[in-house]
Amino acid sequence: MELLHFYFLALFGIICCLEGPDIRTVRVRQDEDVVLPCSSGKTHPEFFVWMKDFRQEVFVYIGGRHYNNDFPGHDPQLKGRVFHFEDEVQSGNASIVIRNTKVEDSGSYTCMFRDHHPLRQTVNLVVEPVSKDRTAETIPGLALRPHVAILDQAKSWALLHCEVQDAFPKPKLEWVDSDNNRVPAEEIVTQIGGTYNIILRARVTRTDHFRCVATQEEINHTTYTKIFIYITESSTGLIVAVAALSVLLLLLMVLYYRLKYSKGKYFQQLITMEEWTPQWSQEKTFSLPPEETPQQLTRRPANLQR
Repeated sequence: MELLHFYFLALFGIICCLEGPDIRTVRVRQDEDVVLPCSSGKTHPEFFVWMKDFRQEVFVYIGGRHYNNDFPGHDPQLKGRVFHFEDEVQSGNASIVIRNTKVEDSGSYTCMFRDHHPLRQTVNLVVEPVSKDRTAETIPGLALRPHVAILDQAKSWALLHCEVQDAFPKPKLEWVDSDNNRVPAEEIVTQIGGTYNIILRARVTRTDHFRCVATQEEINHTTYTKIFIYITESSTGLIVAVAALSVLLLLLMVLYYRLKYSKGKYFQQLITMEEWTPQWSQEKTFSLPPEETPQQLTRRPANLQR
C-alpha cells in the first residue's frame, strides 16, 4: 500500500504544482451518507483516484478496476463504505459516496485524473458529531444505561433514584419528564480510580413517565432509562381544587353582598313611601256632627224635636 501511495504522489505531483484546486466544503451529520462531487469534464476517464489529505488512498479507479471489486489495498477505515457511480463514469462522473460517515472521516479529499488534461478537485468534508446511544460500542469509560429505582413513595409524591458507575469522562445526569422538562434533583458524585460514580435523586409529585438521562458530550454518547410513576393524590389536582373552591367562595360573597345591598335599598324605598303624603289626603273632609245629649234635645223647639 505504501508503494501504491508513493506511485500516486509521484504520478500526480506535477498536477499539484501546475494547477490550483477547485475547493468546496461539504457538511454532513455523523452516520449519514455523503456524496463528494467530481467530474473529469470529458467522457469516460480511464484513471482517477481520490485521496484524503494527500496521505490516504480513498478510492482508485483504473480501467474498470477499483477497490470494490478486485483491486487490493483499501484502507480498513474506509473499506466497504466508499462507492462510485459506475453507470455514470462513461459520462465523466468521478464522484464517490461515503456511507455511514464517522467523525474521523472529516478532512480534505482530492479527486485527481491522469489524462491529456490533468485536473484535480478538492472537497473539504466536515462530519458533525451526533450524540447517540453507543452502549454497543467498545469505548473505555462509556456510561452504561442508568440504574433507576423508587427509594420512597407516599400518596402525593415519590422519591426517584438514578445511578451511573465507572464512567469517564464525567457524564451529565438529569431527570426529565415525558415533555422533556428537567426535574430538579440532588446530585452525589464520587471519583474512584479516575472514573465517576454519580447518584441523582428527584422528588416528583404527579403521575408520568420519567427518564434518567446520562450524557458524555466528549464522546457523543447519550443513554437513558425510563420509569413510570403513579401518584394517587396529585398535588396539582389539590391546587386546582383549592383554586376552584376559592373562586366559588368569592362568587358566594359577591352574591351575598349584592342581595344585602338590594334588600337595604328595598326597605329604604318603603320608608320613603311612608314619609310621602299624597295630595288628595291633604284636602278637607266632611264628617257628621256629634250626637246631641238629652239636655240639648230638650232645649230645642218642639217642632224641631225628634
